[in-house]
Amino acid sequence: MTSPESGQALVGYVIGLAVSVLAIGAAAGALAPAARGRDVEGATRMIEARFRAASWRALASGRDEAFLVDEGSSRLVHLRDGDGDGVKLDDYHAGRDEVDAVISLVIEHPAARLGPVPWPGVPTPPVGPGVLDPGRPGVRFGSERLARFTAAGHAQPGSLLVRGGGDRLCSVVVTGAGARVRSYCFDRREARWRRR
Repeated sequence: MTSPESGQALVGYVIGLAVSVLAIGAAAGALAPAARGRDVEGATRMIEARFRAASWRALASGRDEAFLVDEGSSRLVHLRDGDGDGVKLDDYHAGRDEVDAVISLVIEHPAARLGPVPWPGVPTPPVGPGVLDPGRPGVRFGSERLARFTAAGHAQPGSLLVRGGGDRLCSVVVTGAGARVRSYCFDRREARWRRR
């Protein structure tokens, strides 16, 4: 038989445990937006680094490289020219271009997704004319969605948007001549893109 003191101690312990669980849950909820923001920026930096590495490898090896960017699944398929005529979507489907890697943001950066701009009024990154249309895809590498890097040191110009929960929006931008790759994140309070 238990004493009244041990019963009160048990009730106190259970109440203390419940309060601790609630406090931990509240703290985790408060930290979640910051964690999602770091995940979006981490995904953006990872894509930028992979694009740069592919550009350097294409130049060094004399073989074009590209990324097939699938906005719907938030995947990038890294391809290498397998038949000497550049990376082409038809060659990929026919198995003539080599798949180097498949990068899934869902796995590597769970809070990050490729997609359209989540709200209106965002200028084209980094400071381009006009604004982004929320109704248009966030991946802009031509109709084939191939971010190409050539052995001659050029690239298919374009951009992609990486987004997460809340106000997190970043972009990877590729320019054609010189295959320059840069990443930016949008500061919604100041309504401008900042270099990352």
